[in-house]
Amino acid sequence: MNEETKAETCGVPFPPPLVFGATLALGLALGRNAELDPHNAAYSRTAGTISLLAGAAVGAAAVLGIKRAGSAVNVYRPTTALVTTGAFRFSRNPVYFGLTAAYLGIALRARSIPALALLPIALALTDRLVVDPEERYLERRFGDEYRAYRDAVPRWF
Repeated sequence: MNEETKAETCGVPFPPPLVFGATLALGLALGRNAELDPHNAAYSRTAGTISLLAGAAVGAAAVLGIKRAGSAVNVYRPTTALVTTGAFRFSRNPVYFGLTAAYLGIALRARSIPALALLPIALALTDRLVVDPEERYLERRFGDEYRAYRDAVPRWF
């Protein structure tokens, strides 16, 4: 990526889903089928499935909203529209909210205590290394329009 293209984007250091995927993979590698509640494994699977499906739905709705607005989902491409409708009415980061719910669902289904324990690390990394630069970029790009949106809609939920 050349410097001109980089200046037109939010400049995050890696694709955002990578932090969720890598953290989840590490957690699952460290332990699966842990004794979250050995008497209610079905509950963990059910709760995990619900969380996974909800996360996929929220994430898909957010991606669809970005595409409908004619903007780029890829963080390495310039954002051409500030999306404030659909899932973005409730969260400034519904894609990451969806990834979080999906991660939680997979960790619950696997009954992986290490994966659950690593989720706050994935969230902190995403918040500081992805969301913060994205928000600074959106403020530069959209100015008062973004600041009004930021003040009206919570970062996560």
